[in-house]
Amino acid sequence: MSTLSTEVFMFLAALFGASFQELAWWYELRRDLDARKYRSLMRSKKYWIVSIAMIVAAATGTLVLNYPRLLNYSPGDFMIFGAAFPLVFKHLTSVVGRKETTLGGDEVSLSAYFTKT
Repeated sequence: MSTLSTEVFMFLAALFGASFQELAWWYELRRDLDARKYRSLMRSKKYWIVSIAMIVAAATGTLVLNYPRLLNYSPGDFMIFGAAFPLVFKHLTSVVGRKETTLGGDEVSLSAYFTKT
């Protein structure tokens, strides 16, 4: 496999891992969010922009951080790294700042993405 195709394949593996983490996050929240807040987040374009940007950033960050050792890892490793990257970022963001930026309705804030409220 050429280096470019390896890079693309590893990026896609990290992208899948980050996407899977987002799905798992929603699955975990299904019981914690009241129906109104859940509907508001699901309909929010800003929320989905943040989510998609986070997934792409996680895959990109995973590839950049591990690029020097790219051939030392398997696609499964990159899936795990891709899933872990947003979790670490969300945790750091929730610890560092609490600025409230709305994503959907009046009661849905950016912190709803980064923390389990």
